[in-house]
Amino acid sequence: MIPCQAASPQDKALAQQYAPILYFEAGETCYPVNVSFYVPQTKLYGPSGLVDASPTLTSISAYTDPSAGYYLDNQLGTVNDSGIIDAYTAQRATLGYTVYARVTTSGQATVIQYWFFYVFNPGELNRHEGDWEMAQVMIQGGSPTMVGYSQHHNGQKAQWSMVEHDGDHMKDYVARGSHANYLRSFSGKLGVASDYVGDNGLVLQPSGYSIEILENQPWLSFAGNWGWAGGDASASAQASVLGEAGPQGPQYREDGMMWQNPENWGQSLQQAQQPLFIAEWFVYNFVIFFVIITLVVVAILGVVLLRRHRRAGLGPRLFSFLYINGVNAKSIGNILCIFGIILAVLSVFYPWYSVSGVFSSGGQTVTVNNVLVVDAFNGVRVNFPSMQGPVPLGGMVLPFAYIVLIGTMIFLVGTIGIVHTRKLGLNYIWHGIRLLLPFILILLFVLMLGQLSSLVPAGVPEVRVPAQDTLAAISRAPLQGSFSTPISQPAGSMLSVSWQMGWGVYLLLFASVAFFVAGILEVATRDTFYQTRSTLITEKKE
Repeated sequence: MIPCQAASPQDKALAQQYAPILYFEAGETCYPVNVSFYVPQTKLYGPSGLVDASPTLTSISAYTDPSAGYYLDNQLGTVNDSGIIDAYTAQRATLGYTVYARVTTSGQATVIQYWFFYVFNPGELNRHEGDWEMAQVMIQGGSPTMVGYSQHHNGQKAQWSMVEHDGDHMKDYVARGSHANYLRSFSGKLGVASDYVGDNGLVLQPSGYSIEILENQPWLSFAGNWGWAGGDASASAQASVLGEAGPQGPQYREDGMMWQNPENWGQSLQQAQQPLFIAEWFVYNFVIFFVIITLVVVAILGVVLLRRHRRAGLGPRLFSFLYINGVNAKSIGNILCIFGIILAVLSVFYPWYSVSGVFSSGGQTVTVNNVLVVDAFNGVRVNFPSMQGPVPLGGMVLPFAYIVLIGTMIFLVGTIGIVHTRKLGLNYIWHGIRLLLPFILILLFVLMLGQLSSLVPAGVPEVRVPAQDTLAAISRAPLQGSFSTPISQPAGSMLSVSWQMGWGVYLLLFASVAFFVAGILEVATRDTFYQTRSTLITEKKE
């Protein structure tokens, strides 16, 4: 058991003074709640099975060994259904909201931690019963100087000057489902995970929730998991690897580092930087920017087509790639264009890059299919299997599908009324070059994977070296390969990964080649597709 000192009235006053303002995304289903709602709905299990069918806040405090394998299994539902969330939602109005606070001294600084308990974690990467997250603020010389926000197994730190706040109350933007804490409402899509964050949902002001001092809680010494963690050795191993095991409580999170040395934990987090905020803001608003740029391009294209219509007409077939007359270079080029269009559209519905992992531990084997995945709609997501669940190493949500599909539509509109094969051929070649862009970006990303090992959370040391070795191996053979590496915890564990370019990328490459060849054929033909309006007028006069 980790010792703690009794809290004073001054501690609660200080916790009230700096209590955070919590911003939730509109789709959130779980909010900070008092654990007195959760524990009576559970059964306590241990390594030998059921221990207590009716645990209480006091009785669970006797289980203080973090390695013993005790866990609270919520009886209202499982990780595979919405039973727990539904039960919480039905009683949410009467339960209210609770935040647990702890005030501690570290050297010359006072650290105030705010712990949030959620009944369920329906995250994109991890789905488990119970969830503990934390945000802290450091006070020096009577003023706040630094904050630390937990995010999955890691987090982010920032000087107070970079924190959005209302007086002494820092603003905390909570990710939907995963409940990771962020400094900005547009964060989450770039960096440590692919989270959905926003300020379009519930806003919890300090006056809207009650603050309970942690040191006064009878359950604080409970060292087990606050959620199902597997009924036997096989299920336990799988739950840990797949992120389905409930977390440990405040005293034991990240091997106790967050509780025993909050200042060092805060210093170990990733430093917030203004360039990162700018990049996150751009990625968060990427679709809006893309739509605006698309509308501008369409407007310009509309003007061009109008002028083209007035000057020469648009031809009997409107789209110049539809001029297919017999077996000749001009027609073959247009057939290849149509073939390239079909391949480009199909490419967005197939994986672009994937890395699969097989995790072996204690005679149990679990396959993890999303170690790294790149697709046209969700961009890039990088994770690493650990005994604490998939650890998000990085992510970049860029919807390449919009670029490919809308770019192809604009290209097609741009072919309206083109008279000369040379001009149409150049359009084909340029579109082929544009279709290469996603492939080039993916290749560059994979070649740089070896440098991403610095993003592995310090709180999961058993992952750092295997992650570095695995990412370096992928970088050395980016198109396809396999690699195996041992993992120190648990002893004798092994991770084997295999990777390959997906069919989506190959379809894009084939489409690009089709456009290149089509463009060369059209340019070489040096012909016209139809007689322009001015040509017809001249012929009539003659």
